[in-house]
Amino acid sequence: MAGTNIFRKSSLYVIKLFIAYTFAIFLSQTAMAAKKSKEMSVVVGNVSAESEPEESLEVDNSGYEHELKACQQELALLESSVPDKYQSFKTKYDRLMSDISGYASIRSGIRPQLQRSMDSLWQFRTYRLCAEINLTLLQGLSEDAAGDGK
Repeated sequence: MAGTNIFRKSSLYVIKLFIAYTFAIFLSQTAMAAKKSKEMSVVVGNVSAESEPEESLEVDNSGYEHELKACQQELALLESSVPDKYQSFKTKYDRLMSDISGYASIRSGIRPQLQRSMDSLWQFRTYRLCAEINLTLLQGLSEDAAGDGK
């Protein structure tokens, strides 16, 4: 019964993350469309279009960095608590970090609107993998706890 509650809470966490990032991407796309419509307003008889200065791309990543550290800790805990699944998650995590590093190397050459969308996508992928790691860890720990009571 306790394992079911943990699973249910973890499932809700994953669903909430998915909804939050889907909403963030939607807002990003909406903002891009609104900005594009402003940029496209061409004055009749004049070749130039109105344009606004680029928005600042300063983003507060402290929450993301905190989540990433927690994810790394949970991944390390998987090695001792759920060793059969650890290597699979370790491989996925290392691959994701490598892909993010590759994106980071070209990020400055991408226009700001696309940067925001891609940043959101990479954060979503990271959160999703971390949620899977968290869920696996919770399931492994709850199985261990249930096994001790027998």
